Amino acid sequence: MERAKPPATGPQRAAESALKFATRKVNLTWQEGGKPKLTATARELTGNTVSGTAAMKQVSAQLYDKGKVVARLSAPLVEADEKTRVVTATGGVTITSAVPNTTIRTVNADWVKWYSREDKLVGNGGVTARGPVASIKAAAFVADTRLRTIRVTAEPSEAQAVLGTR
Repeated sequence: MERAKPPATGPQRAAESALKFATRKVNLTWQEGGKPKLTATARELTGNTVSGTAAMKQVSAQLYDKGKVVARLSAPLVEADEKTRVVTATGGVTITSAVPNTTIRTVNADWVKWYSREDKLVGNGGVTARGPVASIKAAAFVADTRLRTIRVTAEPSEAQAVLGTR
């Protein structure tokens, strides 16, 4: 017969309650060197302060470089890891460049990972990249956060590009 554990009290109970949290309608900010790297608004947030991870629902985020917004991200689900500074967005993701004069303005994909320390976006699944004079459909992409440089990959039979002013 297994013996039931007594309920936690004192410091043990306080430590357990500090490990996990959940809230609704939240604003989240990551900073590096005193400057924002990511700001996000989410309908719901659950996280773990010890592991430094958070899961957010219905997210709208701004991605920064040197304190300036360079892109916007929206997604139904986002997981963020504070230690690695990797953000994984799923469920149909839209990335929009906030930088003028980019060739590609918007990318849609099933999922996107943002490697903030490397200034890199990687996405896969139903990728559509759109700009002022081009629209590209592909299986996957790799880009810098600003969407100034982008590489798309697809099987030749799946790839599609449309060029010309729209």
